[in-house]
Amino acid sequence: MNWISRISPSSKWLTTTFTKVAGSAYFSTSGLLEAQRVAELRQYSVKPDKVGTIEKLFTKYINTRYEYSKATGFWKAELGSTINKLVSIWEYDNLSQRAEVRLALTKDKTWVSEFIPAAMACLDVQENCTMYAAPWSSDLIEQNTEGAGIYELNTIDMMNGGPLVWEENLMDFVKKMNSVDGCGLTGVWYNEIGDADQVFLLWRYKDFESKQQVKETLSNNQDAIKGFMQSYTKRHSMILLPQPWSLLK
Repeated sequence: MNWISRISPSSKWLTTTFTKVAGSAYFSTSGLLEAQRVAELRQYSVKPDKVGTIEKLFTKYINTRYEYSKATGFWKAELGSTINKLVSIWEYDNLSQRAEVRLALTKDKTWVSEFIPAAMACLDVQENCTMYAAPWSSDLIEQNTEGAGIYELNTIDMMNGGPLVWEENLMDFVKKMNSVDGCGLTGVWYNEIGDADQVFLLWRYKDFESKQQVKETLSNNQDAIKGFMQSYTKRHSMILLPQPWSLLK
């Protein structure tokens, strides 16, 4: 099951929870993990002279890794980030399952003795955070896999206070952008372990021209997204290209 394109029935419970605590000044996502699948965003900065090596390693050993859990997608950063960065999103039922997968990998001789030592020699920095899908996003997601596309990962630092403070404006923005021809929503996630009040949006475009057209359309309709523009403190964009072994193209 591809959890990005679907959401469990528990999303109804999550929506109810948001409503019940509406009077609270603080919202915590702790306790939601039992009702929601978990995703892990991993970012690797590759040494310039090791790019070819790490790509060959993943091509050779990725199926060994996929035996334990699936990656929603695996990309190489093209613009807006450290040069030679690899970005991937991994799927888990919950944090306990993630821990079980990580433990099982330490016992896989092929992974531990062949892939890990060679891969570690290629990397400068490894970063990760865990996140969960926005409970309202499933009906908006489009999984267009026709031909090769480009992806844009938006990392957005929202105003303090949690989803109760900014979620409505975020939903309005996502719906408006998703209605523009040329782009499709791949996922919306809220950071769980990492920077507080951080949101990730992943979009797919047919090509760079489509992305520019979407940008121009939104630029000419600023009033429609004014609420969203006032709901965050920082917004970062990174263009990603799918790797040959990525499940999303």
